[in-house]
Amino acid sequence: MKALGLRRDCVLMCEPGRALVAEAMSLVVQVQLRKGDRLYINDGIYGSLSEMVTDQPAPARPRRPPRRVRPRPSWCPSSSFGPTCDSVDVLPGNFDLPSDVAEGDWIEIDRLGAYSNSNATRFNGFYPETLVLVDDEPVPV
Repeated sequence: MKALGLRRDCVLMCEPGRALVAEAMSLVVQVQLRKGDRLYINDGIYGSLSEMVTDQPAPARPRRPPRRVRPRPSWCPSSSFGPTCDSVDVLPGNFDLPSDVAEGDWIEIDRLGAYSNSNATRFNGFYPETLVLVDDEPVPV
């Protein structure tokens, strides 16, 4: 505390937020529309992705059922737009995703941490109530 120039009786308090719980939350969104490299998804800045306005893009990966024959697609940056039709509902930065991501595909956005659902709004009639908890702990038999 001396190095910080704080008195001994000073209480040091901090709010670590995402640093402690970044990996505690992932969000799975569905691609509603694709136009070139633009993906229109069913969640956005007014929903669970509000932190992305000021933060770096979180890692994302497709979550699709396996197909029997799937050529290995190239990966490319994709810009993403939320469902509200508001000009602010655009995620900054890009997600690197397979070039064949299509309407109906699911994308897992990882490491959303403490502020994903807590900042969600009901803007334009979109309700963020669907929450599925997944426990990674093995179930005893």
